[in-house]
Amino acid sequence: MSANVETTGADDEPKSSRSAQRRLTREGYALLNDYYTRVQRPSIAERKELLARLHVLPGCEHYTTQNVTVWFCQKRKSERMKQTKARTSHDILYPSLKSPGVIEDLEILTSETPNPSEEMVKIWSQRLGVVYSEVLTWIAVKREKSQRKSIAEDPGPSGAMAGSSTRLQLLTPELSTSPEPQIHISPAMSPEIEQNAISEYVDEDVDTDIPSHSIPSHLDEILIKALSNPEDGSNRPTTFAEFAQWFQPKQQLISTFQGNLNNGKYIEWGLHPSVGDASTDGGVQQEMKSEDE
Repeated sequence: MSANVETTGADDEPKSSRSAQRRLTREGYALLNDYYTRVQRPSIAERKELLARLHVLPGCEHYTTQNVTVWFCQKRKSERMKQTKARTSHDILYPSLKSPGVIEDLEILTSETPNPSEEMVKIWSQRLGVVYSEVLTWIAVKREKSQRKSIAEDPGPSGAMAGSSTRLQLLTPELSTSPEPQIHISPAMSPEIEQNAISEYVDEDVDTDIPSHSIPSHLDEILIKALSNPEDGSNRPTTFAEFAQWFQPKQQLISTFQGNLNNGKYIEWGLHPSVGDASTDGGVQQEMKSEDE
């Protein structure tokens, strides 16, 4: 049993030693990385020279030329993957803010001062060790995203009014702006009821207070007397001057009649002021005067 334990222990010791020998020390990897910044594809001679420098460092004596070659191949592959990785908006807009903790610090600062002045932003950028213009860009982008989010969550009064207006139009079709006349559809009714309704509607629009157009009896007597005693035809005017002389005695009667008509004294006989014109008398007189001249 003791022989087996001793054998097992002897077998484990070389494995642990070989596992430790596959890795370089921190100083060894620092030497390789520093060399890679100057030469990415070393030649065989350069690899041998680099290997000799590694063997000088404690804990790097086990490294071989093949180990150096594999390390450079893996390093180039890793760098290519970093270069081909898709760029983000942070890389384009504000690359100096990619340092750890910078975005978190800016979030705290803007939460306390949402609208910082340019002088305040300069102080922030100096304290954080980033580019001033990139901080301004980050604040502008943050503000724009916040506004878009607010609009998406709350459409605002214009959207609400538009929605309520649409619902109102759907609920009240009689508010349509169509040029076609609106038709009121009522339930069907019998012909008798419909006729009575039309008659009542017409009767309501008819004015029953129509003044009487009958002429009083004393005016009848005056007209009969005037027509029964025609004037002598020899006295009729033949010129405008004679007509003016003949018309002058009647002018006062016409003026009196016109005044009474305008004052509404003949409304009971159906003669309203609108029938006459206050300017008629003056117009006739002016026309006669022109003719005489």
